Amino acid sequence: QFLAQALQRMIRTGMFATDRVARFLKQGGPDAVLAGVDRLQLTSGHARRTYYSALLAQADLTSPQLTRMLDSVATMTSDHEKGTLLTQILQERSATDEQRVMVARAVGKINSDHEQRRVLSAALDVPSLSPALVNAVLETVGTINSSHERSQVLRAVAAKGAVTAQTTERFMSLVTTMTSSHEQRQVLAA
Repeated sequence: QFLAQALQRMIRTGMFATDRVARFLKQGGPDAVLAGVDRLQLTSGHARRTYYSALLAQADLTSPQLTRMLDSVATMTSDHEKGTLLTQILQERSATDEQRVMVARAVGKINSDHEQRRVLSAALDVPSLSPALVNAVLETVGTINSSHERSQVLRAVAAKGAVTAQTTERFMSLVTTMTSSHEQRQVLAA
């Protein structure tokens, strides 16, 4: 009984996650892994991120599966773990534009301005930006309070040529609500 309880505690910390994910994938694919993670009732954001990272490394997820994972991100308490997982999703070769939009919207559930900026910068790291992705990023940038962090994202949007007739009004409202004149100047110069 002691050994069984000790193993359960280790499993709930994320130990053996790579092996458990591989086993679940053989038994029923990514849905089995997502169900297994739900059954574990993980309270640690680190453990949840460890399982999801192992899943991302071992399988390609469909949009519904990714949506299910992103819904679970909201329950994680650590902004760092959320940011790390969302960035990993964006770095997947198979990440679609729709999934990038979903991640950009999920960033709004992160409290840390630094982590928000880190994930949004990763979302913008593509050769060309779709209007849907630009809109999702600009929508989420409004939740970044730090003028410095907001400025970095807005400069990246400008550098990608995404300030268009359709986005100018929203973009400029995000610039004018920044509290730092220096950061406003940096964005406008970009």
